Amino acid sequence: TQSTWVIRLKPTAANRAPILHLAVDHCTTKVGKYPVCTFPSRQVAALLLHCGASTNEIDGNGDSVLHIAANFLPQTGPSALHEQCFILLAENGAHLDRVNRSGVTAIQSIRSRPLSDEFTATLNQFESSDLSLKCLSARSLPSDLFHQLDTSTIPADLISFINYHHITQL
Repeated sequence: TQSTWVIRLKPTAANRAPILHLAVDHCTTKVGKYPVCTFPSRQVAALLLHCGASTNEIDGNGDSVLHIAANFLPQTGPSALHEQCFILLAENGAHLDRVNRSGVTAIQSIRSRPLSDEFTATLNQFESSDLSLKCLSARSLPSDLFHQLDTSTIPADLISFINYHHITQL
């Protein structure tokens, strides 16, 4: 449809950040020289998701949009807007236990910040119910075993999925 053409173009910003990353990044504040919208914006993120934006694309640093949302939660105190963006992404399929190039998941990153009690309870619920057996299996694979695997016998999508969970890539 016409509303999804922007997503299909796969536009990126600096550091190859997909467009959904911009919607949850507090550094995205201006279009040109005039402030148009305050970011992060739950409404813009919801619109992009409705148009088909992927919650699991990564930027040039290996960060998913969930990592971006987690990293920009204020250090000084809970922020309802940031927390709402994080929940929106998680509810729309963002991979909660995907590691970035530093080997850190968005959940690990967000736990280092001051959070509201309600958001902490929501995170606990996500962690206990949204991790599939497939995720748990991929995470339990020892990193030193990676280099012993014959990748020619493993489907490419499974290799990609395993790589979501480990800093060492197959």
